[in-house]
Amino acid sequence: MHKNATVIKGILLLLFFCLLLNIPYIQLREFQGEEGRRVIVAETMLKTGEWIVPYVENVPYLKKPPLFNWLLVGIFSLSGIVSETTARMLSVISAFLCALGLSLFWRRIAEIRDAWYILPGLIFLTFTDVMDKAVRAEIDMTFTLFITLAVLLWYSLHEYLQKPLTAWILSLSFVSIATLTKGVQAPAFFYCGVVPYLMYKREIRSIFSAAHAAGICAALAIFSAWFIPFAEKIGMEELLRAWWHEIAARQEPLRAGGFFRHFIEFPFLYLIAYLPWFPLIVLWAHKDIREKTHGHKKLAMYCLFFLLFSVPFYWIMPGARLRYILPVSGALALLLTIPIAFTLSSSSRMPLWTTRSLQVLGICLFLAVPLSLFWGTRLDLFHGPVPFFLLGTVFVLSFLLIGKSGDAKRKIIVLLLATLAVKVLWASLYFPYHAKNLSYYRTAAQQINMLVPQDASLYDYRVDNPHLAYYLNRPVTLIKTPDKSKMKNGSVVFMEKKDADDADLEGFSYIGEVEARKKILLLYEIANGGKDEN
Repeated sequence: MHKNATVIKGILLLLFFCLLLNIPYIQLREFQGEEGRRVIVAETMLKTGEWIVPYVENVPYLKKPPLFNWLLVGIFSLSGIVSETTARMLSVISAFLCALGLSLFWRRIAEIRDAWYILPGLIFLTFTDVMDKAVRAEIDMTFTLFITLAVLLWYSLHEYLQKPLTAWILSLSFVSIATLTKGVQAPAFFYCGVVPYLMYKREIRSIFSAAHAAGICAALAIFSAWFIPFAEKIGMEELLRAWWHEIAARQEPLRAGGFFRHFIEFPFLYLIAYLPWFPLIVLWAHKDIREKTHGHKKLAMYCLFFLLFSVPFYWIMPGARLRYILPVSGALALLLTIPIAFTLSSSSRMPLWTTRSLQVLGICLFLAVPLSLFWGTRLDLFHGPVPFFLLGTVFVLSFLLIGKSGDAKRKIIVLLLATLAVKVLWASLYFPYHAKNLSYYRTAAQQINMLVPQDASLYDYRVDNPHLAYYLNRPVTLIKTPDKSKMKNGSVVFMEKKDADDADLEGFSYIGEVEARKKILLLYEIANGGKDEN
């Protein structure tokens, strides 16, 4: 009973921390990145019942498989609401489940019997990049969940429980689910750690085992359940062309001369993306820690291989973004957990270098408070009690990080609380500011709807902006050319000014223009030459 109570206590604590970290102000910021596209696909599925082929503005969207959109449909159906909040809750849930999986895995492998078994989950949730992606209606966090589950299941079943058949079948099933979420990079992430680890153990023959073959068959069966009917509807040639274009598009920064800047910036951006914990990786440099955590050497090497064979690849890959390596952030969390957990269990002070790292972080937070007199005015820091209270909390916690006193557990707790306070402070300032000053597509959609009657057909000529299409909240059709013979009289087409200058707009009547971020969109009504209303 006591054991179950500890597990439940840890789960509830992790859930509360995750919600407190991610939910505040999540509804305010308008969609960014690819959020709008993901939601439009899910909305279209709800309305049309077409689950196999994703559609955006009545055009098949072939770049990503549909599983993330299916999950969004589930969220929308359960809540009965399609909004920024419900769409982003899927990423919040995925982040929590990922943290929970890491925590339960660590509890079993390390045989932790107190609530500190949630340490890897807390580390994962407070990575800078995870905090950013957990509040976006993007694929990345859900994709990371499935890859992390595959990685954890394989090690737990194959290495800990010695059940290779179950290990390969379950882990590769989750790899297949991850492939249905984002694409063919899922198997690459999985094998980039598993294969080097088996080579390290001199067990590469496992790759050619019947158990592995069974796992591949399970993965192919899951993927084929969607892929075969999808290919029949779209055509294999069209599908391969779309997927190839998705891969080739990532070479553009090299042609633009941006590779060298990427190569220099990437390590620094990676460090920032995995603050505040990444500097603690130096704990592995201490001989005493390495010797006393020798029982976890296999796990440490397993996690290390995922990082060694993915991070450098994206470092040299032109156009790669940090979010591409988010799926191995769970491995990094475990690699950090091993030495940190030893430091906590030894009831001793942290090594000097680690203490200095936390003190530097504390000094940065301390300096940010008086500097808020300069940056806080623009973000209305002093116009509400919540941001002001959070700023004061950060100030107090910065002193606790700077101070030399306190054992390791207290320092880690202070670091977690400081990260929580900083994240919620940032959300309390930037999200309202964004809603007030940077809602470009909400505003543009309102202006377009004022110019275009609700019963008029609306066409998008080469703008292809999913956020604008979402906020229009009406049917929009993406077209490759403004051919009025295919549209009814009274229909309206919007396009960028540069495209309007090159288009044949005879028979179109200019009705107005709107600004969407930095683009000027012109609206034209088909005055004559279109199809008859009948």
